[in-house]
Amino acid sequence: MHKDILTYENIEIIIKHDSIKILVVDYLIESGDYQEIGNILAHFILSSEFIKDEYYTSRVNLALNILKKINPIDGLKIAIDFYNYSSSYDINNLRITAECYCICFYQVDIETVNEVIVPKIITALVSTSQYDLAYKICKIIFNKLNLLTLKNKVLFLVNYAKILIDLGYIKSNSENSGAIYILDILVELVDDDNDLLQVYLLKMSAYEHILEFSTIRDIYTYALDIINSNSDLDDKLLSTFYRNKGLIEYHANIKSDYLKACFYAERICIMNDKNIMMGTCHNNLGLSYFYSGDIEEALECFERSYHFLQDANYDLLRVLNNISMCYLMLNDFSASYDFILKAKCIPLKGIFESKSLEVNLALIMYRNNQKSEAEKRLDAIIDEYTMGNIVTDTAAYSAAMVNRAYIYFNDKQYLKAYQLYKMSKCHKYKNTNEIEQWKRDCLCNYCLYKENILDNVSNQEIDFDEKHNFIHKRPYSAILFAYYII
Repeated sequence: MHKDILTYENIEIIIKHDSIKILVVDYLIESGDYQEIGNILAHFILSSEFIKDEYYTSRVNLALNILKKINPIDGLKIAIDFYNYSSSYDINNLRITAECYCICFYQVDIETVNEVIVPKIITALVSTSQYDLAYKICKIIFNKLNLLTLKNKVLFLVNYAKILIDLGYIKSNSENSGAIYILDILVELVDDDNDLLQVYLLKMSAYEHILEFSTIRDIYTYALDIINSNSDLDDKLLSTFYRNKGLIEYHANIKSDYLKACFYAERICIMNDKNIMMGTCHNNLGLSYFYSGDIEEALECFERSYHFLQDANYDLLRVLNNISMCYLMLNDFSASYDFILKAKCIPLKGIFESKSLEVNLALIMYRNNQKSEAEKRLDAIIDEYTMGNIVTDTAAYSAAMVNRAYIYFNDKQYLKAYQLYKMSKCHKYKNTNEIEQWKRDCLCNYCLYKENILDNVSNQEIDFDEKHNFIHKRPYSAILFAYYII
């Protein structure tokens, strides 16, 4: 009892398992037997007597976890044996395998890198959104780029570029090779139209992060030339091409392109790829309905997207955010809050996603009577902007200003609201800049009207009563996410 090993429960004395585990591990470490006992235990767990039973996945997970700590190269070899005979990946085991490689990479021969790490492990990490570990492995292997086969070199660089784009590492610096640099290498390597189209699609996504819209349109022209001149392109790439049309056109105007994207996604044979593409295409189709004012149809698309992406173990953060924004527009603030919290529980990947989600959460908290916390979060983001500590894409900061002004406006602090609505004009929107700037001008003028500085406000069309479903006419801003990378 004194050692807290035993305790009373329902008048019976029982062993506290966690205490026993700690004592046993401490003893093994102190006696020097930890590695020997760990090896015996791990291989016993993986023995044929047990490995085929109903606890197969959890047993492998436990054994790999033990080996990661005491003998990572052995853990990696065992994991590779399993992946050589399996077409599916358990996320936990996949992560442990990646961690083993990161620990003992200097002991791994280049044949294993070419045969397993690049084509199987990195590809699986990317397709399941495990970007943190995929990034670590790619930084290691990039130093061995010239030792990869040409096929693996292309595959590796494509995956590395996807990771860098999603993490927001677009331009190279002293610590990282940027996505644009990686993609420029790829352009020189590939000579197949399918590969070249994939590179162009990734380059469009990369340049969107740094708001170089004219470059995006130039690259789109090159991609379109390939589409028009080749009738034997991969269905996944064709689906991606039409799904990514939102990079150059306003979502509300390209519903037919998103429907084409869904059509090609439906023809994909590999089930996991099909689920990812169907999920991401339905998400972007939902954006088309959302910005057209058909919120209920948008919600249906986002819900379909969620189920496809869930089946693929793919990134759910963006679609959960979008579902939350639909409920916000439908004035179901409780459901909106539930879904934004689910999104917040998912590990964030990039700075833009983090800021955008924080802006949306603050708005929803305000609508759920958590005003002081909402103000605190929005003020912190606006302070970052005024202090100059900002990311390249200022959309989240602009939205934070609009939403803080919205709170000031409702508090009848019209001059403070005016100042922030005016400051929010800092961001230049890709395809909707005219209507976004019009909205802010209207809101500025209405604040001045409420302060009796303007005698009247003409053509006032802002939806202060929030009865209509057009986000561009609401007195606040909501940020939705598209899928462009995979």
